[in-house]
Amino acid sequence: MLGREPKLDSLSYEQLMEESAENDSYEETVRELLAQTGKEPDPIDRVIRYFPYTMLCLILFLSIGFGVKDSWRYCWSVFITIPSYYVAIQSVKHKNVVGIVLPIVCVAIYLVLGFTLPGDWGWKLGWMLLFIVPLYTSIQKAVKKRNFFYFSYLTFIIALYMFMGMCLDMWHPWWIMFLTIPVYYSIAKIVSHKEE
Repeated sequence: MLGREPKLDSLSYEQLMEESAENDSYEETVRELLAQTGKEPDPIDRVIRYFPYTMLCLILFLSIGFGVKDSWRYCWSVFITIPSYYVAIQSVKHKNVVGIVLPIVCVAIYLVLGFTLPGDWGWKLGWMLLFIVPLYTSIQKAVKKRNFFYFSYLTFIIALYMFMGMCLDMWHPWWIMFLTIPVYYSIAKIVSHKEE
């Protein structure tokens, strides 16, 4: 089952879900932990977890793309809202106000930039604001757990590379930044093991 056995009596449903999320056999572990503790899952959590938001975005993308002339190049941005949706849902669950407001504000600013800046500049550059959402949550988790490994360095490098490429036209040789990702996580893992 789990690599380390938690004290099942003292865990809340959220802690059980977090504990089992680290496992490969997620569903089996949740069922087993719930059976051992006798705790029932929250029905709202189940609805939120299995809500097909990605499918909703796909339907919206196809509807706008086929329904509105010359909208294919802009309507792909509905897919960018997917991480923001799940961050907001987790924030509601954990009563994290910043995590609820941040995705909404980022999407609103993106839309304002897209519709107000001349040409395609608002759409081309504004979507990079949405990298703030996963970066914020990863920084928050890294600080909470006091472990650099939880910081989403991959997201940071992608955001930096896209900014440098789209704003400064520095695509080459800056792709080499991606080679720092395994180095960062290797160092973070070594540092986190020394602290334990």
